[in-house]
Amino acid sequence: MSVQGSSQDQEIRASLKTLIRGLTQGNLEEGYEGYKALFKIGAPAIPQIKDAIFKSNWSQVKRPNEIRYVSGLVTLLRDINEVEADAVVKQLIDNGCDITVKQLVTSICRFTLADYLTYDIRGINNTWSGGGTLELPDGRKFPATTNLWKINLEFKTEAGETLVRFKTSGLVHLSATVEIQPDAAVLSELPWVIMFGWYLTVMLYMDTASVAAM
Repeated sequence: MSVQGSSQDQEIRASLKTLIRGLTQGNLEEGYEGYKALFKIGAPAIPQIKDAIFKSNWSQVKRPNEIRYVSGLVTLLRDINEVEADAVVKQLIDNGCDITVKQLVTSICRFTLADYLTYDIRGINNTWSGGGTLELPDGRKFPATTNLWKINLEFKTEAGETLVRFKTSGLVHLSATVEIQPDAAVLSELPWVIMFGWYLTVMLYMDTASVAAM
């Protein structure tokens, strides 16, 4: 093995350890640090990510940190390579993973890069402060709004009815409660709307944290 290859393997192991620690302990900043490093490395990190996922068959999931662990790793793998992620999810299901894990990883893999390119996100900028509108190809629009302190994020109908609400809490370790209203439950786009909402929630948190650090 070359020195460069050995050095990269060490970097992958260290970054994976950081990501897993962040996921299992609910430490957003540490998890993001590991996630970003592994995503930057890309394909060479896939074998170790897959090994970490298959350390368990996930047939019995009892604790939230287990959900964060498997969903975080599958999401990372999905971001690096959709085909690899699809194969891993199929194997997890074939191995008899818990129904909660099955639903979660299936939802993660349901939204593809091709789907993403067909949607138009208007007015949501790097400051996140003004909200924005999620516009679908069929013309439907879901305004995204936050409250004054940026602890609540909502997707609404154009009539102003709430579809999905994210309520955040925690000063050191970010957590959030997701409320799905009945009208949202029938939306085929619901899985990726929730994932996008989580993304915005993290961005809002990081935005607030950077201001507080000044």
